[in-house]
Amino acid sequence: MNSETIDSTGPAPSASPNGATRAAAPARAAILGLPVPAFLLGLLFVLAVAVLTAGANLADFRAGWIAGQAFAAGRFDLIYPPLEGHYTMRPPAAWLDWLAAEGFRGVVYPFVYPPLWAWVAAQVARFAAFPQVAAAAAVLNGTMVVAMLVMARNLVAPRLDLTLYLFVGLVSLSLSMIGVVSLMESQPQIFVAFLTLVAISRAERGEALLPGAALALAASIKLYPAFLALLFLARGQRRAAAAFALAGAALAALSVAVAGWPLHRQFLALLGEMSGTTLVTHLTYSLESAAAQFLFAGRLDHVPLAVTDPALADIYTLVLFREPAAFQRTFALLQVAAIGAVTLLFHRMSRDRGRPFPPLLWPFALTALALTGPLAWAYYFLAPAAFLPALMDRLPWRFALPAIAAATCLLSPFAQSVIRVDGQLTLRGMLLLQWVGTATLCAFGLILLWLALRDRTGAAAAGTAPPPAAPPPAAPPPAAP
Repeated sequence: MNSETIDSTGPAPSASPNGATRAAAPARAAILGLPVPAFLLGLLFVLAVAVLTAGANLADFRAGWIAGQAFAAGRFDLIYPPLEGHYTMRPPAAWLDWLAAEGFRGVVYPFVYPPLWAWVAAQVARFAAFPQVAAAAAVLNGTMVVAMLVMARNLVAPRLDLTLYLFVGLVSLSLSMIGVVSLMESQPQIFVAFLTLVAISRAERGEALLPGAALALAASIKLYPAFLALLFLARGQRRAAAAFALAGAALAALSVAVAGWPLHRQFLALLGEMSGTTLVTHLTYSLESAAAQFLFAGRLDHVPLAVTDPALADIYTLVLFREPAAFQRTFALLQVAAIGAVTLLFHRMSRDRGRPFPPLLWPFALTALALTGPLAWAYYFLAPAAFLPALMDRLPWRFALPAIAAATCLLSPFAQSVIRVDGQLTLRGMLLLQWVGTATLCAFGLILLWLALRDRTGAAAAGTAPPPAAPPPAAPPPAAP
């Protein structure tokens, strides 16, 4: 067997707490490889996303479009926000004039992605207008969310009914801020999460080129997926890691070739400014944000976001914290330590080829990476959230369903509406929601880790390790003299 072919069928052939292990069911009709009910459910979700996002402001997605227009016009000074010593989420001032002239009314976010994607947006704008591109993106986003749930189920809970998994996953994402913000803003993070799960699921099948290329493409949008290449190495998936390095180098070279190095210097300077600023909002879930509001509550700054209508100025405000150098270094070391610990755990769990690698370690790693990062918006947890329905495969439903419901509710818009005062979210309410969201995701990560380690122990107890090698044959008796 190829040394990089890794069994990812999950732990233990024993039955799940809900009787998931059963005789093979008779073949059922399928569309695009999905059972008809699962396909129809996914199609309904995609159509709902397309309808509900039609005409939405799409502030995150629109930022990339405006950056593309600036790139096409040769106004490279208007692609990234001006440096202010700390990150304020305010775009170049000229953007507000452009959008106001177009009749846009709402909040405006800056472009914070590598220059390659401003160039891509400029090329797309040559062939289509923003409404058409936004409509196509909505359909693709809904499709990718469905595909993520299918990939997550196939990786960690292949015995669980796909339609059930898809239904629970879509309901949970549709009711939590993780899914709501991602879809209603047409967030590029959906594409990043999709590519991340493609990379993980295909690497666990022993493939190399597609996982490496998918991970490199994800890292060319948001840089943090690059850390997963270390987990490829820890798993012994050296060819996938090499494919990532080659594809990443090619994308980096392409970005410099089409956008030039000065624009990349601007982008890197912006990243440095962002890493020195902690955003404390009801949609940022990270240990750094939680610590900042606890330790430095009196030093939080209120910054108005950029809006095209002055009447909206009081609604859209940002709470941020300018990190002292010691605070910044402490959490940078925490993230390095988390990456090192997860990498070591993956390596140890991959050394014994006699026991299957517990695939639930992948969503645990994604959750830990986001929680210890400098900035973790709700949608950064989209990929690990695709594994939430897997609790039904690992726990009795009397525990799994309440846990899924609790996580969904604590991260939902309904939780936010409960603590609003006169329709507005107060600072105290915002800080409370940040703590609740971070604690919920920490609990989710710890449950994933516990289940993964239990899977590993259960596999050993069930005797899934190969039998010991047969003893060498006895030496023949000496010949008679």
